[in-house]
Amino acid sequence: MLRSENTRHNGNIRLSFEFFPPKNAEMETQLWETVDELKKWNPDFVSVTYGAGGSTKAPTLDAVRRMIGDSHLPTAAHLTCVDAGRDEVHQVVEEFRNAGVRHFVA
Repeated sequence: MLRSENTRHNGNIRLSFEFFPPKNAEMETQLWETVDELKKWNPDFVSVTYGAGGSTKAPTLDAVRRMIGDSHLPTAAHLTCVDAGRDEVHQVVEEFRNAGVRHFVA
């Protein structure tokens, strides 16, 4: 069984959590309660899903900003490149970089 101590240093376990951006106020409350609980596991990083075609871009960006700014978690942003042109991908990357993201799952 995993314990809520910092598991990064034992060399055996690397841990990350993936979150979905909230679709409504109730889901947003649930997201931040969950983030607070899972933060105790000291994940190596967390990520926030980004919908195909940019369908969840704004909520993803908002969640990423808050995870970095308020929760102080190492945060990666998902980047879906399906049906996206090079310029669009570069624009999205810059938006996330401006929000403090330095790691991407593409």
